[in-house]
Amino acid sequence: MKIKDLVLFLFMIVVSGCVTGNSIVSSDKIKFAKCLSENNATMYGAYWCSHCQSQKELFGDVVQFINYVDCTEETIECENAGVRGYPTGIIGEQHLEGAQSFSTLSKLTGC
Repeated sequence: MKIKDLVLFLFMIVVSGCVTGNSIVSSDKIKFAKCLSENNATMYGAYWCSHCQSQKELFGDVVQFINYVDCTEETIECENAGVRGYPTGIIGEQHLEGAQSFSTLSKLTGC
């Protein structure tokens, strides 16, 4: 790869997003995840739950910015929150059972 091509490639990385771990994540996705947490959206799940894993995979590397409670470790907190199945998203007084799309989460939080 020529120096000129390398510089262009690095420029494209900087313009398109930021680097998190070993992958490139768009800054919009990071802002969205942080906005959800700032709006007290919380995901309740369990490490063994395949639907929870799918929801986490949707967020990818920005899952670290999501409020997440593992109900296998925080059983009392999940009971107090009224969690009956996994994953459950709680935004304000709304309980959302099952994996949720970014569109749904955006509508409910204004993010």
